[in-house]
Amino acid sequence: MSKQPAGRPRKESDRQVRDALLTAAIALFSEQGFDKVGIRHIAAKAGVSFGLIRHYFGTKDALIAATTELVLTELKKAYTEILDDIDVSDGQAYIDQLLERAITLLSPNLDLLFYLSRLASLDTDDAHNAFRTYFQIIRQDIDRLEAAGKLRVDANKVWLTFQIIFAQLGPVFLAGPIEAIIGRPAHDPDVLVARNRELASVFKFGFLAKEG
Repeated sequence: MSKQPAGRPRKESDRQVRDALLTAAIALFSEQGFDKVGIRHIAAKAGVSFGLIRHYFGTKDALIAATTELVLTELKKAYTEILDDIDVSDGQAYIDQLLERAITLLSPNLDLLFYLSRLASLDTDDAHNAFRTYFQIIRQDIDRLEAAGKLRVDANKVWLTFQIIFAQLGPVFLAGPIEAIIGRPAHDPDVLVARNRELASVFKFGFLAKEG
């Protein structure tokens, strides 16, 4: 029987602990914000000793930088999958498919959007740079429509991109009032379908070039 290379179990264990800390940090930062969460809370949620956060990340700021990088990586991955193989030759069908896939792929990962909403409250260079990256991820939607000749020629691509961001993060910021008014959570599947149906109408009217 061949022996496992020396050190491999430790490396796998290191990765598992680090991943557990990142997952716990994203969940807590998303729920409570950055100021209210201490590194001891994160260690407790991850089920590891407090000293391991110092070992793997050093400081809370370094941990926030690592969680932000992971959130953006996961969003890039989700958007790559959302945009994959969607036919942009029909602008209206493109928007319908885009919103439908966004529900399917982002709904199980709402922590990512809640994390971004918390990040938006930070007036720091790191937070601003992270949002620039998020902006570029979302900008792909607009660029694909433009490349296919489906975007209004007078469209302001910067503000159209922000409109998509507002549509994504608005229900996160307004989750409490939305539930109080309509009596259902903002991210209930049926609520998402109804919201996206209206968004599709707004986007088609506001974004797309007139056919013919």
